[in-house]
Amino acid sequence: MKTFLSLAVIASFPFHTIGQSNQPIKRTDTVTVSAGISKEQLELEDRLDVVISNGDESLKSGDTAGAVRHYESALELVHKQPLLAEQENKVLTKLANGYKRKTGLFLGFIN
Repeated sequence: MKTFLSLAVIASFPFHTIGQSNQPIKRTDTVTVSAGISKEQLELEDRLDVVISNGDESLKSGDTAGAVRHYESALELVHKQPLLAEQENKVLTKLANGYKRKTGLFLGFIN
């Protein structure tokens, strides 16, 4: 009978600790806002995206010279801002595409 009562008492208690919580920790500081990326970097990336989007729109409308100017401006921004260094290849690819379209150059296979 004692064993039964002991098991009944043990079974009535929850198995998790009361202090544990599944709630994620909320950050209240303004420096880090998303995935460990600083607010300054996010703002710079937004600025860069606007410049690149303007270049894309110019390219779509047939203004290749305007597109190249936007992409060159984006590259200058990347070079001035160390936080944008990882975006350099993306911008260089856009700029190369703009130059290619501007000059009518097609880089295909040569027989």
